[in-house]
Amino acid sequence: MNWYYPVDLPAYAPNHFCIIIQNIVNPYSIGMHQTKDTKIRHLLLVTICLSIMLVDPTTLSQVAARSGKLRVIVIKSRDNPFYNPTVLGITNGLKTRGYRSGDKIDLIIFSMTGKSEEDHTLISEAISKKPDLMITLGTDASRLVSAQKSAIPTLFSMILDPVSLGLVKSLDAPGGSFTGTTLLVSPGKQFDALLQAAPKVRSIGVLYTAKDSTSLAFLAEAAHDAKSLNLVINSIPVDSAQSSIDALNAYKEHLDALWFIPDPASTSAKALAESLEYADSHHLPILGASGGTVKAGALVALSAALEDLGDITSEMASFILAGADTPAQMRVRGPRRTLLSVNLSAAKRLGITIPATMLHLADEVIENQKEDN
Repeated sequence: MNWYYPVDLPAYAPNHFCIIIQNIVNPYSIGMHQTKDTKIRHLLLVTICLSIMLVDPTTLSQVAARSGKLRVIVIKSRDNPFYNPTVLGITNGLKTRGYRSGDKIDLIIFSMTGKSEEDHTLISEAISKKPDLMITLGTDASRLVSAQKSAIPTLFSMILDPVSLGLVKSLDAPGGSFTGTTLLVSPGKQFDALLQAAPKVRSIGVLYTAKDSTSLAFLAEAAHDAKSLNLVINSIPVDSAQSSIDALNAYKEHLDALWFIPDPASTSAKALAESLEYADSHHLPILGASGGTVKAGALVALSAALEDLGDITSEMASFILAGADTPAQMRVRGPRRTLLSVNLSAAKRLGITIPATMLHLADEVIENQKEDN
């Protein structure tokens, strides 16, 4: 019985596979007399080898291209220190998961300017580089990248409500090229932290970008939570032609405290400085948006641990970069940890005594020794 069959191998088949196939099917290399089991094993091996070789050459070239560095682009909505802990969490998280910048990946990080035309150009140029993954930090960057209708896998972070932004269909089933992490800690829990430090507060003012749907939805939830704690939320819109300090000075209702939220009208560098100045001159405590805003002068904050949020984002990124998952199938994740931050220097200026139990539970206690002395 002759078990030799001529095999026409494709031109792009690797040489070593050609040799394997020829050896397997050549009767002089395997012997003319074989048992039935041996013949079956040989035929199975032929089938496997041919399956590998007969892959479309385009697919082979794509696989080869993937052997180079992967490109990841991180876009911050502004050049704001608020984003720095999350960026640190992303870069360190990628490194610990085998994606060291300059080694396995090219990591590009840049900030938007807040100028519409320049930002559109920046985003278009980033997309034209055809990165393997994009990561957007903040509402503006996430919204602008989404508007480009790109199919590039994108992870958002440091936003409040990706559904209301139109980034995903739902938190459990995003269904498109976007998924990511949110920094939402419920307003009720944040208010409770403020009341532990300043129990006399009843009326809270908060600045937000006029007509911003995400902030309006968040503030509606906040008003609901505030009612159960006998608090009143005074939402103060800031339009494009107005500064934060102008909006505060024009507001005539009585305020017992200010609240910073993740909105440019509230936590951009300029808005932050103006609000801190206003609060200091009016002797108002501030409920911060993060540990960073507490270090800047807010009294207290209960917020997402931003560096850990970056680590969660890097974990999701590693699955996408490895080809193990896609944004459409990855549920949106919230904060894994929260941080309680307290500023004793701010408390001293306001004549507030922070309860010992609160200080014991705080993750960060800020005290400016030079100022206190």
